[in-house]
Amino acid sequence: MKLFRQLLNGASLALLLALSPCAAAQTTSAQGQVPATQAGGGAAKLFKVEAAVLERDGKPVENLSAEDFRVELDGVPQAITFFAHESLPLSYSLLVDNTGSLRTLLDPMLRVGEAIVAARGERDEMSVVRFVSRDRIELMQDFTRNRNALVAALEEMYVEGGETALLEALYVAAEAVVTRAPGDERRRALVVITDGGERDASAKLDEVLDYSRRHNVPIYVFGLTDALGDDAFSQVKGGRRKSRELLDTLARETGGYAVFPKKTSEFAAAAQALNARLQTPRYTLGFTPSADPSNRKLNITIKLADHARQDGRQLLSPTNLRARGAGAEKKR
Repeated sequence: MKLFRQLLNGASLALLLALSPCAAAQTTSAQGQVPATQAGGGAAKLFKVEAAVLERDGKPVENLSAEDFRVELDGVPQAITFFAHESLPLSYSLLVDNTGSLRTLLDPMLRVGEAIVAARGERDEMSVVRFVSRDRIELMQDFTRNRNALVAALEEMYVEGGETALLEALYVAAEAVVTRAPGDERRRALVVITDGGERDASAKLDEVLDYSRRHNVPIYVFGLTDALGDDAFSQVKGGRRKSRELLDTLARETGGYAVFPKKTSEFAAAAQALNARLQTPRYTLGFTPSADPSNRKLNITIKLADHARQDGRQLLSPTNLRARGAGAEKKR
């Protein structure tokens, strides 16, 4: 298998060319900062925000309208000029940690991977990535809808020693999924199965969060931190606690979701819960800033209107998002 990094040479330039004018400034933030830009000729860009709404029991709320949401920019209410609620197909990558600390859980992990593959929608496409150290991030199967090909890629996995490069693998996979699906016709996401024992700091957490937020790539985590003994974290600074904190942060700050089963008998139910969140349809709201947003960062807030609020109802979206216009894509 080729190293995943090699497949992305030149991807940054391709991404810049593929971004649409309205997509360049999109955000999924419940509350975030976005350096706004204007389209050519002085016309203001359309900003887009996304969110999912769940009832107390975790079931998605499907019957809301634009009137049920409020969007504010720098505290000023904005007129919602675009509204959509549909189950867009997904383009997403399944990343599986293959480091030695997970040797005893390899088979149950692969069954979780198969459950994630089985739950995908008919129009969804997936890729499969194994990762160990920074030089062992491998694309096992490129994006496809073929279930047999995806399962076969999982069955080829094996554990080996190395410094866990979780953050590097996430960054590389995010670049790939964004390049694969640059427009508004598909949702994008990452799903990672890992214990969170990051030992390779070559990719900083802030970089991963910033890129995922700007390009609307939530991270869904199947966390194995509670299913392993303390010895699995002996080489990790901060041990089990820091590993779990890292995985919680990745999911929470990108608008994803995390599950932490404590034993293998809980893996199937945890995978089902993760799949349910991954497949939850999103509401998309669009607005054109009422004030000139040029050359400054904006605080965007999305929330439910008073009449749409109910006890236990939850609005899902990441926080502290930073987005850029297409011409300001950050090179890494």
